[in-house]
Amino acid sequence: MGVWEEDFNKEKVMLDDESLDILTLAFEEVTQLYEQNLNRKPNSVEIEALLTFSLKHSFEQMNEQDLVGCKLKTKKRKKKSGIAGDVITVPLNEDQYVYGMIVKDVRYTEVGVYMEFYNIITEKPLKFTHFKRTPKEVCCTIYTGLLFLEEGQWQKIGHIHFNQDAYQLPKFSDELLGNYYICDGAAEINPEMGYVTYQVSEEEAAKVKNPMGLFGSLATENYLKAEIYHIG
Repeated sequence: MGVWEEDFNKEKVMLDDESLDILTLAFEEVTQLYEQNLNRKPNSVEIEALLTFSLKHSFEQMNEQDLVGCKLKTKKRKKKSGIAGDVITVPLNEDQYVYGMIVKDVRYTEVGVYMEFYNIITEKPLKFTHFKRTPKEVCCTIYTGLLFLEEGQWQKIGHIHFNQDAYQLPKFSDELLGNYYICDGAAEINPEMGYVTYQVSEEEAAKVKNPMGLFGSLATENYLKAEIYHIG
């Protein structure tokens, strides 16, 4: 479990994964209770009331001031986009869901994002807390567009604190006219940045499951089905 410093409301605060997991799970359970009892999710005013009443006693024990209330700030939701650390669920079939995390976003790429996908397939989408606790290994990394996230077919289930600047992209492979190539650290050739391909054997290229090129959302799904998860 990691601890890190975060900018919040113009102040520096210390956060940790375990505390966030506890609160995330608690709000998931609160939402389920509202859906069971009222057939809807709690609104922002109800969440403010729940926070105020539940934190009032604890706040008195931690501080010399009384907690008057909790206020949530809301705004119109922007068009869905992704940033490094976002965990995305991707439906490959009606009852087969896989999971990826953005490791390089448009601040790094300008177009598209790099996502690493994991060896997890479920019949129903996992809650974020369950995803974090599930043992996982990286199956592949794909340079992909996010049209399906923007349109709602792919869903963000949570966010992990992630430093994309410190993350090193893996090797990517390609086949052209029967020849096989690998590029270290990028899915597209960029000689100015030092990203060039070199020819390798078919066997060596087959070991690299990360495809070169920018994939659209549908092409990403098709590649995952055929090459990674072997779903018909």
